[in-house]
Amino acid sequence: MNDFSDRSTAAATNRTASIGDDFVMIDGVTINDIELVKNLIDRPSTSIIVCRSGAIDLRIDLVQHTVESPAMAVTLPAQRAECMSISPNFEAVIINMSDRFIDMLNISSRTQVFMALRNNPVIQLDYTTINAVAAYREIIGKSISHATNPYRLEVVENFTRAFFYAGGFYFHELLDKRPTSFHNSILERFIDLVRNNYRQHRRVGFYADKLCITPKYLSKVVKQSSGQSAVEWIDSYVILEARNLLRSSYMTIQQIAAELNFPNQSFFGKYFKRMTGISPKEYREGGGIGTCRTERNRR
Repeated sequence: MNDFSDRSTAAATNRTASIGDDFVMIDGVTINDIELVKNLIDRPSTSIIVCRSGAIDLRIDLVQHTVESPAMAVTLPAQRAECMSISPNFEAVIINMSDRFIDMLNISSRTQVFMALRNNPVIQLDYTTINAVAAYREIIGKSISHATNPYRLEVVENFTRAFFYAGGFYFHELLDKRPTSFHNSILERFIDLVRNNYRQHRRVGFYADKLCITPKYLSKVVKQSSGQSAVEWIDSYVILEARNLLRSSYMTIQQIAAELNFPNQSFFGKYFKRMTGISPKEYREGGGIGTCRTERNRR
């Protein structure tokens, strides 16, 4: 049994088509599959949520996004995504692809498309495309079900590549929407630096030095371009990772404090409580309450 199966709900078994951890596709995901959604988008891989009815609220890299049908959301391996709420009438297909599988697709414009998706992770679809997704899902499901076929992965790879290029219109629209201003360029580079360094560095000066600008100028640009200060971006990444480790790892609080480069557990505890209102111990014992809410109602 692969890692995904170990962490997924039993109710999803009959709706799942997978080849190890390289490719996982689950049909008929609803509000009852909240833990399943959390597990999928928390994996260090590419996840695609095709929302066929209702809506789901996601927080991707600390920015709130509503995915309301018909629409698709894409989360990338380097991004942090959280499920915030799911509407009662939500129904979707979720596809999860490993980095190895993405590399196998050998998409010529992969880097540009992924950069565009990072800025615009939610794409509105028309029902013609939704029907195309249904056809793709059926083909992939049948291909994977032939367990004795040693080329199943290659078959899925080629159908997925064809589907990607068939939907290229949407991705080219994303490329056209990419922000090109100097300030947005600084913001993108700053967020990339924070994403790769927040465990070790929490001072704005570190990031300003990397960008060869002053801390004051960096703070001004980030605030104007994103609505959040540079410090808020850094703190949000640290707290998001702290919450994730408290909720889903077996690390002690002291080990988590060390992992996030705090001088000691006490310092980490005070920081966490200042940011969240509760202590790390209270958060862990409460099961990570507030990480995914289901109370939202939509018509």
